[in-house]
This record gives sequence, structure tokens and C-alpha cells, in this order.
Amino acid sequence: MNTSIVVLHYGDVGLTRKCLNSLSKEKSNFGEIVLVNNDSNIVLSSSAFPLIQQKLHIINNKKNLGFSAGVNVGVKFALSKGADKILILNNDTKILKPILKTLVAILDSDKSIGIVSPAIQFELNKKNIFDVGGKINKFFLRTSHDEVLSVNGLKSREVKYVSGAAMLIKKEVFKKIGFFDERFFLYYEDVDFCLRAQKKGFKIIVDPEAVILHSLSKTIGKVSPLGVYYQTKSALVFANKYTESILDRFRNLTFLICQNTLIAIKYPSTGLASIKAFFNLPLREF
Repeated sequence: MNTSIVVLHYGDVGLTRKCLNSLSKEKSNFGEIVLVNNDSNIVLSSSAFPLIQQKLHIINNKKNLGFSAGVNVGVKFALSKGADKILILNNDTKILKPILKTLVAILDSDKSIGIVSPAIQFELNKKNIFDVGGKINKFFLRTSHDEVLSVNGLKSREVKYVSGAAMLIKKEVFKKIGFFDERFFLYYEDVDFCLRAQKKGFKIIVDPEAVILHSLSKTIGKVSPLGVYYQTKSALVFANKYTESILDRFRNLTFLICQNTLIAIKYPSTGLASIKAFFNLPLREF
């Protein structure tokens, strides 16, 4: 088994260290961790991550490339070193017990399975919630996640897409569809990647028996100006790729305008960011 793990770093080094330290539980279940540093303000070295240092390769990017382009740097490196499966993890995730053997077994059980994800546990309103895959409302082109309060008794299931916070991907998927679309700086890249994989005949699976913890949007915050800005920009790119008629586009734009208006009412600081995103104006780099 030659599985590599790609983790994209930005922001809190301590958060990334917790993620990498948790991977020490996987022991011999993977070949290498490729840590891609998207924070040009610092240079990371393996000495900062002693628990996992021997299996760690760090790539320091000269600038923040965004999620898609940053992950692509790590994926291309891992593939060049012979990886046949790649686990992509957010740096704000961590595992409590090994999950790779379980995920790899599912990926190997059927040639048509291209991507498999664990259930993703997060806290919302002081409750533990589990994300078990995503779905798309075709009428508004709205993406959403299936969320449950418990994964007890749930079996693996085929879904429309999985979160880029944790996804194990066969190298054959990259060979057939390419890499993450770099027009998505942040958000929607995972949905787009899964849809492209499905068009080539690959199944997307979630296995609730494997669980990973996720601190949602710990890096920039989904309702921060930056979060709203990139969510909106990526939603517009996504709509340009997947709307099939003027009417579809109108419905999607109407939905986005209403959604962002409600967010701006609740979080006034996001209003200007939302407007700039709609008109493709720059905000500020982070």
C-alpha cells in the first residue's frame, strides 16, 4: 500500500501540528506526509513537527496559492514519488484512531470507487454533528451536507460529493480528470472535483465507520468577510461551469443574492465583501 497524505497549511502552526501529531496513530498505514505551506510569511521545517518528522516532506510556497492550487502542488509531488492513493486533509482536522486501513479497504473493494471519505465530526451549538456526504439542489444549484447526530449503525453509502476536509483518492482519478480546478481559490473545489470524477464513472463513498474531527473554518471563518468573499466567488465560478440555461443561471443568482443579503443583515461586516465578490473586485490577500 503506497498511500500519501497531503495537508495544506495556512495560519496557526499549532493547529497544523495537532493535525500531524494525530496522524502518528496511523503508524505504518501510509508512506509519506506532504505538508504544503501556503503561508508566505513563514518557512516551515520538519523540526517543528517532531512526532511525525521522519515521514514528513515540506513544500514552502512563495505565496498563498489558495486551496486548489496549493493541494495540487502536494498531490503532484506525491504522485511523482509513486503514491497510488492520496489522502487530502485540512490542517484543522485530527483523527482519534486509525482510519486509513478502513478507507483503503473500501477504495480497493471496487474498481469503480474513486473517492472515499470518513464521516466528519464537528461541533455546532454545543452538539456533535457528523457530516456524511453532500448533495446538490439542481433547481438553485445549491450545495448542502447531510448531517446526523450519530453514525451508530450507519453503513457506507454513495453520495454526490464529499468534503475536501478529508478525502482519499485513487491515482486513477487524477489520471482521468486532472487535478483540482484552480479557478476555485477556496470553497467548491471539492464539489467540482467529485462531479468531474462521477462523469468519468467513479463512485464517491462515505464510510461512517471511520470518523475524523474537524474544526469548521478555523482558518478564516465562514462568516468572516474573507469567508463570504471566497464562498461567493467560488459559487459564481461553480454556476458558470454547471448551469445549463439562462433560467438556471437566473435562479442561481437570485438564490446567491438572497443568501448573501441575509448574511449581511446578520453579519454587517460581510456586506462589502459580498458586493466585491459579485463584481469580481479584489478584497485583500490573506
